Amino acid sequence: MDNITIQQLRKVDSDSVRMVGTSLAFLRDDYPGFGHWYNQTVVPSIGDNRMVFFASPQGDCNRLAGAMILKKTFYEKKICTLYIPDDFRGRGIGTAFMKKAIITLGDRHPVITVSEPRVTEFDSFLQRFGFKLYDSYSGYYRSGFHELSYNGPIEPLECNPKKVVYYFMPGFISQVPSVTCC
Repeated sequence: MDNITIQQLRKVDSDSVRMVGTSLAFLRDDYPGFGHWYNQTVVPSIGDNRMVFFASPQGDCNRLAGAMILKKTFYEKKICTLYIPDDFRGRGIGTAFMKKAIITLGDRHPVITVSEPRVTEFDSFLQRFGFKLYDSYSGYYRSGFHELSYNGPIEPLECNPKKVVYYFMPGFISQVPSVTCC
């Protein structure tokens, strides 16, 4: 990782917030609505339940060498976005991000999802870090494509209104409270 700096994004750093969002805008091809999600969901919750890390060459903080968006709630420990541009791959940035994710999320096996067309790009990385395929979701983000989830469901069970979880205890039954998810 020669001459690469990794920083945690802060909401108040509007230039970096904009640079990361602009650099990741191409992800809308795989994830329609990515820009809206980044600006309306991620940015407002930075420092609460979302953490954004970005890498840049030393001395050039306006050039993205990688980005990672994490979500940490009681129900969910997830790598929402992990991106390293082609010209920065193979330099240890992904490994450094993974170490940060494990420490920040407090989980050695966080959930991550990968769009079907990008599986080959991530395959060796996921294997190296012991990610296990959990499920494949048809049309979850894009019609005609599968989204593969590793280490857990794409959303925690408590977030899926079709799957109601009940706790059975002597004398009463209680339903899991509703939560807001990705």
